[in-house]
Amino acid sequence: MGFRFNVRRSLGAGLIPGGGGAILKPQDVFATSLWTGNATDRTIPTGFKPDLMWHKQRNNAGSNTLADTQRGTNVLFTDTTGAESNFGANAMSSQDTGVGVISSAAINNSGNSNVLWAWKRAAKFFDIVTWTGDSTSARKIPHGLGVPPGLIVIKSRTQAVEWPAYHIGTGNTMRFALNTTAAAVASGVFNSAAPTATDFTINNPGSLTNEAGNTYVAYLFAHDPSADGIVQCGSFTLDANGQATVTAGWPTQYVLMKRTNSADAWYIIDTARGWGAGADKGLVANSANAEFSADLGSSTSTGFTVANVGNGGDAYIYLAIRAPY
Repeated sequence: MGFRFNVRRSLGAGLIPGGGGAILKPQDVFATSLWTGNATDRTIPTGFKPDLMWHKQRNNAGSNTLADTQRGTNVLFTDTTGAESNFGANAMSSQDTGVGVISSAAINNSGNSNVLWAWKRAAKFFDIVTWTGDSTSARKIPHGLGVPPGLIVIKSRTQAVEWPAYHIGTGNTMRFALNTTAAAVASGVFNSAAPTATDFTINNPGSLTNEAGNTYVAYLFAHDPSADGIVQCGSFTLDANGQATVTAGWPTQYVLMKRTNSADAWYIIDTARGWGAGADKGLVANSANAEFSADLGSSTSTGFTVANVGNGGDAYIYLAIRAPY
């Protein structure tokens, strides 16, 4: 059996887990880039060399397309169960200060508006790990976050199966599927074991996480509530007016959120596309649908507010990333 973990820290010796060294700033490891397609090969600037590249057309339907530096040139789609595919040679590639995109109708079609979210691997922020399944139970997969992850999303690279997801807000006995609207369900995928600062645990429920011979990738997003933290994962419940105020301790530039108590979409909101003006721009990770407009709340100086996504009493989980400073 082969193993391919690739769990090095992306910012090197300058980033020291637990204090000291350089302070990690959001603009060094996360970017939202917007552009209008021109049907030519080009580089979309991010300001750093990214490790995860997530593309979505805004004005037309088109799959959420993910490429990363650990799997080579193949892509995955968060709104389908499909295995990774070639989708055109090197559709998105990591460059020193941006993302190379090809002149593809799906990535850079002339006149289309596009968004790209880019992550760099860094302790206390984000990591990517890959492995080959061995059908064992309670298998520990190491990672390099240095703090426990708040959100883990896994995909079989070789099988057409769902995207099982763990979130700290619902715990290790439950799972979501990133590619569907389904509410959280009881599951043994994560072996009912809490992820730690160095590893997470998987079981062998069919081909979802550890079937012998299949290959997998996991995207891990940290939960770091420290004063210098730039990412948090948590939960909230809508009040009687269908609204909520979430306190992170800093202004938010990006939120991914999902209702837990019933079926609903995985909403993606960010300040780059418009958030807080009343006609906010939303996209959905589990759907190829084009961008929609609604009053979804706003980023605040200490976190964010939520509106018009559900009803009073509805519970949600979220991933939030700090605004540049």
